[in-house]
Amino acid sequence: MHLLQLCCVFTLTVFASAGPINFKGVSYSGVVVSIDGNVPSSECERIILNLEAALHNTSKALSIALNGMASFDSFTVLLPSHWPDSCLDKTGQVVVASNGETPDFRIGITHPVYGDTTWTQQSQQCGEPGDFVYISHKLLLQQRDLGRMLVKEWAKYRYGVFDEVGYAGDLVYPACYHGDLTEDAQINGCSDKPLHENGRCESGLAFNVSHTVHNEATSSLMFTTDPERITKFCDQASHDRFAPTKQNSLCNRRSVMEVIKSHKDFVDSFEPMFQFNTTPTIIYKRPMLTRYVVVIEDTKEMLVRESWSFMRLALRKWAVHDLPPNTEVGLVAINESSAIRLHALNPLQSSRARDQVASNIPYSPGDSRIPACLGCGIKLALEMLVEKNSLNGPASSVIIVIAPGTSDQSIETNQLIEQAITNDVRIATITYPQQKRARSLDWLANATGGLAYSINESNYNSETSYLSTYFKLTNVMWNILEKYYQGDSADLLIEIHRRELLDDGRSSVTGSFVLEEWLGEPASFTVFTHNTENPLIRAISLTSPSHKVYSTRSDSLLSLKLLSLLANINETGTWTYTIERFPGSPQPHYVQVMATPWSRTAPVVRARVWTSKSNNPLVIYTEVKRGDWPVQGARVEVTVTKIELNGYIYKEKFELIDSGSGDPDLMRGDGIYSRYFSPANGGPGVYTFEVTVTDNGNTAYSWQHETRHVLNTELKLDPNCCGSFMPSPTVQPLSPFQRVLPPVKVSFSSEDVSTPVTVGRVGDLKVEIIPLDLKARLSWTAPDMGGIAVARYELKYATSIGDILDNFEESFIWSHGTPFPLAPGSETSFTLNMTRNPSLLDRTLYFAIRGFKNLSDDSTFGPVSNWVRVMVPSPPPPPPPPSTYPSQPIETDWP
Repeated sequence: MHLLQLCCVFTLTVFASAGPINFKGVSYSGVVVSIDGNVPSSECERIILNLEAALHNTSKALSIALNGMASFDSFTVLLPSHWPDSCLDKTGQVVVASNGETPDFRIGITHPVYGDTTWTQQSQQCGEPGDFVYISHKLLLQQRDLGRMLVKEWAKYRYGVFDEVGYAGDLVYPACYHGDLTEDAQINGCSDKPLHENGRCESGLAFNVSHTVHNEATSSLMFTTDPERITKFCDQASHDRFAPTKQNSLCNRRSVMEVIKSHKDFVDSFEPMFQFNTTPTIIYKRPMLTRYVVVIEDTKEMLVRESWSFMRLALRKWAVHDLPPNTEVGLVAINESSAIRLHALNPLQSSRARDQVASNIPYSPGDSRIPACLGCGIKLALEMLVEKNSLNGPASSVIIVIAPGTSDQSIETNQLIEQAITNDVRIATITYPQQKRARSLDWLANATGGLAYSINESNYNSETSYLSTYFKLTNVMWNILEKYYQGDSADLLIEIHRRELLDDGRSSVTGSFVLEEWLGEPASFTVFTHNTENPLIRAISLTSPSHKVYSTRSDSLLSLKLLSLLANINETGTWTYTIERFPGSPQPHYVQVMATPWSRTAPVVRARVWTSKSNNPLVIYTEVKRGDWPVQGARVEVTVTKIELNGYIYKEKFELIDSGSGDPDLMRGDGIYSRYFSPANGGPGVYTFEVTVTDNGNTAYSWQHETRHVLNTELKLDPNCCGSFMPSPTVQPLSPFQRVLPPVKVSFSSEDVSTPVTVGRVGDLKVEIIPLDLKARLSWTAPDMGGIAVARYELKYATSIGDILDNFEESFIWSHGTPFPLAPGSETSFTLNMTRNPSLLDRTLYFAIRGFKNLSDDSTFGPVSNWVRVMVPSPPPPPPPPSTYPSQPIETDWP
């Protein structure tokens, strides 16, 4: 437990979303396709023409697959910034500025594991949206019908369904399996007609599943998209509930069509009686410009010690020092009855224009404590953005609202939110300096797909705020810049090191950071200081890996509370720094190091965090990738805090894991780390989750990066990937790194705490038969019981798959020992010794397991695991005794 005055709370509310896709009637609009910057522009005309054909075919194929319930009305294609307008010459269209769209489909280069097959990154549970669909650009170099292939991936991305096919070498989702209806091996899949095994399973060789399809079959697209007659998904009638597919395991054995029809798009839908036009329109855009209107509450509630001056300085740093040139900024102040335009929406093309942004903010807030008219400010900001769009063309439009909360939402505010959505305007909110109203501003951001932050001012004494408040505020503004920047992400600096320096009696502090490969100038080493007249720092020195020492300070940013060094931070390796501080400093200092990727294709380590939409149960997700390739073996640590009413802070820590156990982590080795969180210990309230990602003491690694673009146009469509794990090609260790992500805020009610949802399924139960020892070894990953470690297990068996899954309670208990519970994510094993019950030898049995949250008899238990087949043969009969011969011949008298 820690005292409140020692902490400044800064949080972000964010959850995964499939983007602002609109479904009306039977048509989708707002679907976005982006083309990665590493796709060669020399092939742009062919790619564009073939992409248009592919999107037309996809719309038609979706309508056929869903019996006319859905098709695509429009697509937006985002072109790379370096592609010329001539790429569209054969389409007759022109490029317009992007509105800040988030891609649903990505077109990029060949993937090291998936090859050139289309694939979808899925991180969340059944029925939840995927992260994106990936299309290899090589598929678009020639004319081919990609409709069914993309419909399969769209079903994963939009409806949250999974493959109905097995994978070679995957023990959880095998290519073949033995069921309980026949002794013969079966192909793992789903179809409305029998699949032709024809000895393929017994051969042990990889095979093309499309060759197993019956010549009259029409489903399932989640099994294979070839041949052309496969146009449907499996429904309840054709679905095999017991096949060990990913769909069955993660969707509680429901068919693909059952999951699709339960999606919000089709709750009140019907199968149309006539054919709709399925030809979509295609619009081409390019990221060009971001427009911000910052709405600031101008009341006394915004003044808590130094909170107002900190806000002015943070906005000055953001406008003068951080924002890129392709940005326009306007300012609005709101009081209890009106909104005032402080600064018109103008471009930042000169230092004077940048200075004017911050200079127009009043030096102190107004005297009223009456809540400001939030709707007035949003209305004026919308008018400014809409007017600018009509005069100068579209742009990514963002309203940033800074206020100490809001009262209950009004009809007028809801109407303004609808206007914002209609005009593609996102609202980003910062509840600051404290939440002094009934509600935070989060709901405004969530309603428009924006970012929501909360920063609580923390005080040193009655007049002075801690520097941490300002440090957090500057990071919030930088995070907003990163999110809405309309350009290549490689243009922006990346934070590679941060450190808080407290007064611990030392006069000299030494630290280090690693400038990773592919990072360099522009770069900066800065120290945040509270006192600009006397920073209480005697000296700063920075030593490069080649032992070159930089010690010349610069005060050019001191007015922004920043000390910097005149150093060329461009040498890969370990840099060390020494900061000599005067003892007795009441304020901390913050060290922050930033660097820039070498190019748009530079494979640098990036991370992002999000949460599940539901907070009962709540899942924390973090993606860690080097370029586009997953980082494995990283340490992803979550620090959880909750401010208690008595002024103390509840705190705990845990690590996210990339186990692929299925609940909640879906695939091992994909670079997505996850865990459940339980508020059982801390109780109801508002929790803050801060994620720090590191190399875990030089143990993190990723796939080896190919620096040259592969010009070979041969398609790689062989891989059937990936089930419970993503295989790793050639890997390489990563140099030390640190990434601190924006904190996430989540509220839990008393009901959330008292009625937790049942989770903690073992989804990767496997078996190895040891016939010589008359044993079978079970193995699995210790489950995450909703943020709690498993306390005990219950292991049972039955003589059929249906009995062990549907009648687990009545199944036989394995009474000869129990598995030992370990921490979530731990590899666990247990040996079945059949000599303890010889009657089970030579019998085909089906085992499953489930975990319990505590040792009591009435403990909450998790779902039943996947099943495994166990058949341990009896030992062979002993050989006959050897023949014996006498040592001396025996004479026998014959009659």
